[in-house]
Amino acid sequence: MGLAMSGWGVCFLPAVSRLTTPKTRSAAFSLIFAVSIGTSALGGFLCSRLPSWIAAAGLPLSSVGSKRLLLLASCTIAAMGLFAVLSLKVPAAACEEGAALSDWSGWREAWRLDAFLASFLPCMALWSGVLAVTSVFANVYLTRELGIPLSRLAMIFSVAQVLQFGASLLMPLLVRSLTRRNAIALVQALAALALCALGLTHAAGHAVSFYLLLSVAQWMSSPVLYDMLMHATPDHRRSTVAAMTMFSNGLGGAAATALTGVLLSRFGYRAVLPWLAIAAMTIALVFRRANQDPKSQSLVSAISTQ
Repeated sequence: MGLAMSGWGVCFLPAVSRLTTPKTRSAAFSLIFAVSIGTSALGGFLCSRLPSWIAAAGLPLSSVGSKRLLLLASCTIAAMGLFAVLSLKVPAAACEEGAALSDWSGWREAWRLDAFLASFLPCMALWSGVLAVTSVFANVYLTRELGIPLSRLAMIFSVAQVLQFGASLLMPLLVRSLTRRNAIALVQALAALALCALGLTHAAGHAVSFYLLLSVAQWMSSPVLYDMLMHATPDHRRSTVAAMTMFSNGLGGAAATALTGVLLSRFGYRAVLPWLAIAAMTIALVFRRANQDPKSQSLVSAISTQ
């Protein structure tokens, strides 16, 4: 499953870039993220209710049998999606990457870290670490530290997914009004403020509100970040750049989760969450100072001024 998801991530970014124009790319990424969130929420609802529906219908299926049925249904849906993907007519690049990798100099050029990538990839990896940490530990914080029951937590997750769906659809409008870098910085700053407030509050009701704001804001920037990456990358390098991005994101998420787990067990949530908020705010400021057209100003100059 990890191999399939990694391959999907590497192919997803250049494919969407070739199937869209610079004006429509941001909206396309936002729409795809929104549809992903919406279908995940729908699938989770159906999977949670299907065993009870099967029992109510009197079908002789055990708990294990109903899970197998769900897995087979998921495979069928994935196969339907595969047929749809294979029917796509993806335009060829002006200079295909396979031709560029025909010799050693082509390999070096394809995997070269220019000024933009050398600064974008670490920032993206750090932000991926923040996303991974909050996805894993914020849920535990609500139940362990604030005593929110699991039944109510499931409802909170459902509400968060609905809000994420709507916010993802609104992100292109925010980009048109504020530009890419300002929109990224704004939602990342909102995520940092929500994360800090979540760690400082002692009221369960306030914590739920801050959690919903965090869950919405932290995912809103992802479509625009990938749009910025593809906008700054020549077409013939997009596949290798996507691979580099997914690799650094995976390392950043794994390292951040392991480190945060150690810190939480030693110092507690209320001491660590504000520091995560500071990290998120720093990343937002770095992206805010970056020019949305990396050809004229790279992220390196933004980092050097921090």
